[in-house]
Amino acid sequence: MSMTPALNQSYFWPMNTPVSIQSSRALNANDLNAEAQTLAETLKAHPGQRWLLIAQEIEQFLLGWLALCFAGKTIILPPNSQPATLNQLAGNIEGWLSDQTLSLNCHGHVLNTRSLWHTVSPEALKNRLDTQNVSSSTLQWHFPYDVAVEMFTSGSTGQPKAIHKRLSHFLREVDTLETTFGSLDGAPIRHVWLAVSHQHIYGILFGLLWPLCTGRSQIRPTLHYGEQLVEQLHLTPETAIIGSPALLRLLAEDSASLSNDRPSIVFSSGGALSANDAATVHKHWGQAPYEIYGSTETGGMAWRQQQPQKSQQPYPPQQGTETAWTPFAGVQWQLDDQQALKVRSPLLNKPDQWWSTGDCARPSGSGFILTGRLDRMIKLAEKRISLDQMEQHLKAHPEVEDAALIVLNKHRQQLGAIIQLTESAAQQWAQSGRKIGIAHLKSHLNQWYEAVTLPRYWRLVEHIPCNPQGKRVHAQLKELFDER
Repeated sequence: MSMTPALNQSYFWPMNTPVSIQSSRALNANDLNAEAQTLAETLKAHPGQRWLLIAQEIEQFLLGWLALCFAGKTIILPPNSQPATLNQLAGNIEGWLSDQTLSLNCHGHVLNTRSLWHTVSPEALKNRLDTQNVSSSTLQWHFPYDVAVEMFTSGSTGQPKAIHKRLSHFLREVDTLETTFGSLDGAPIRHVWLAVSHQHIYGILFGLLWPLCTGRSQIRPTLHYGEQLVEQLHLTPETAIIGSPALLRLLAEDSASLSNDRPSIVFSSGGALSANDAATVHKHWGQAPYEIYGSTETGGMAWRQQQPQKSQQPYPPQQGTETAWTPFAGVQWQLDDQQALKVRSPLLNKPDQWWSTGDCARPSGSGFILTGRLDRMIKLAEKRISLDQMEQHLKAHPEVEDAALIVLNKHRQQLGAIIQLTESAAQQWAQSGRKIGIAHLKSHLNQWYEAVTLPRYWRLVEHIPCNPQGKRVHAQLKELFDER
């Protein structure tokens, strides 16, 4: 049972080391701090407490985040930037801070970080810098720990749910990340590249706050495609990649591009990384990704690094061959009568209470192995079915690249299957016919499941739809089965 780590009181950044070089200038820590403090004074002049922060560029987001913190405002981070989502939140927002021109029914004050950025006078910056100890070789960040942050998680339904946190939760997790991974670097980290949203908790922690608080890497532009990452990795080594299973799957499919240049360290979060994709990354980059298990509510709970097996193992891995998750320092866990995983963590609002993760697990050494979602255990024709397990059986078929299952209520409860075929299987199905291919998949599943429990409806897609964090959203999957 781990002790709760103490919260670090000091964060330093080498003054002349660029924090960001994505814009037309290289922004060092003094510049960023000065401009954030100046913007904070503007924010303090507005009485509104609840400010929504949304920015396309990392540099602008970081400026807004720091300014809101220094001003003591409540930071509201929307689940996405879609107009309907922002309009849904507008009634409870007192100020808007963005690098975009918002064409919305905005209540309260609207400030554009980009326009403020360029109108800050050199004299104002100089006055700020003169008040700091510029003779020192490092800048010390002073963060107000009690700043409120409101985030949203969509879960499996797609409906936004508010999650309330404090800045102290983020900083405590930064300390945990440094303690856990700071000494694991096979090579120095000078650059951090995001392949996930910088507005999501994973991107904020790993891509922004961790490097900012430790002064050990530059913050690079967000990368949206695997091709961008491969190109930039060739140009700039000593890189930490903040990725997702979806990105690493794409890179694994184009494995030839992975063989030339190696990052210092790779992270993955947002969903399960398959053993095959982890093995491919290990083969070409000499290391498997560090996977992070967590949620918006809990923060990071555990980590693992899947190692390649000595002999070829079937996929999905058989019991006893999977890599267990190791809890982060301060995180305690237990299983209830249904084998549902519960945790206690200093990153929770109520750290002394047990939080139900909604996942099932089994013990393995000092850690645990996840076995599926509790809410994905269903009763179908009086038979207890694990949707996660059935999906794994589908993925094990040689013609299936990826698969997803959802419950449909069409007169009675039935299953819908979304299938992404391998390239060769797609060509074969085009010749032999969809009906024959689906019959083969049903026959494959029939080895474990009775016919009455098999999927009734089938959809073939080029890729399983996911949100920017690489997670599947129930509403998007359900749309594939809507009446046409």
